[in-house]
Amino acid sequence: MSGNNDGLIRCNGNLKANYLNGATIECMGSVTVSNEIRNCIIKSADTIMVKNGVISGGECIALNGIEAKDIGATAGVITKLQSGVYFPETDRLQLLKTQQKSISIQKQFIQRSLGSLDIKKVKNSSVAEALQKRLEILTERLEILEELGEKVKQELNDFVFEDYENNAKINVHRRLKEKVIISLETITEEIRFEHSGPLSVVADVPNGMLRFCEMTPLSIQAEDAEWEEEEQTI
Repeated sequence: MSGNNDGLIRCNGNLKANYLNGATIECMGSVTVSNEIRNCIIKSADTIMVKNGVISGGECIALNGIEAKDIGATAGVITKLQSGVYFPETDRLQLLKTQQKSISIQKQFIQRSLGSLDIKKVKNSSVAEALQKRLEILTERLEILEELGEKVKQELNDFVFEDYENNAKINVHRRLKEKVIISLETITEEIRFEHSGPLSVVADVPNGMLRFCEMTPLSIQAEDAEWEEEEQTI
């Protein structure tokens, strides 16, 4: 797909493509691309794999790892990668936070509007009737927003991430370029200078940093790849 930044694919299984450009992909299985992913938002509940090319620009989110020959763009374009998260949960959490903010803004607007309505000062009966109607509509809307706000607040308070098996790991065969932002576990870092592959990127949570290890397949868990790298160093 060449989506011109408007393309959208939702897939309940595994997705295979020759290339993806300017599209949003939400996939409940793996995403396997032969040649390249450019300026896309790719969300996978399994893995994202580019067999022969590059992930450049945009954002990729996967539960069980991301792999490509090259990762990063030229001319300072940012590429964001995140692995080890189940995107339907993070999307739901973001939606709830957005709803909560929107409700708060709407409530403030209505409260200011209600404060400016003073029917007692209006002598014209028809105008007073119109203002009374507007007052009733705004009051009713405010009550609906109050109720909705409580529901959203409760869901946010009760929100808990499920314990999905995941692999917070990025594999690069050739080059990991500058301006790539990688989020693994609780660690987020921007790559400051180019790294040559093959390599695996995993999170060193105790030390609060990313670690670059000898590349291992995505079938091997990130914690195992990190342990192997430590053992080699010793």
